[in-house]
Amino acid sequence: TKARCLPGQKAYFVELLAMLKKQNIKTVVVGMPSQDSNRNLLPQSFWTEFRQFLAVNTEANGGTYIDLFDDPRFVATKDYLDTVHLNRWGGAKLVSIIASELAKDSSVVTALNTKADPNSSRSRTTATTQSSYWH
Repeated sequence: TKARCLPGQKAYFVELLAMLKKQNIKTVVVGMPSQDSNRNLLPQSFWTEFRQFLAVNTEANGGTYIDLFDDPRFVATKDYLDTVHLNRWGGAKLVSIIASELAKDSSVVTALNTKADPNSSRSRTTATTQSSYWH
């Protein structure tokens, strides 16, 4: 069965990716890890189609997709608070895995190493926001 809201959520996701691409914002989409008992609430066909949807649309808009939905590095008895939420050890593992995956992606490394133009309005806004946030 399909949720009635799913088509609208997918359309919004695709529009968001397109907007970010238009603004030259490098996007990273992560399929968050969850336990079998949580994923088994939906049929395998849903997960197959959903993963494909995320990968195809993320990559079509210049983004990077990292699929960790059923990654075996996350251990049910060690990394989770419940069937879907990671604990602090699982969170640390998640950040480490994402960083490792992104380090392999030359487009992400390039985006992180590219200095913003100080004369652009986006750069001034970001610098102002960061300055007021940190002080």
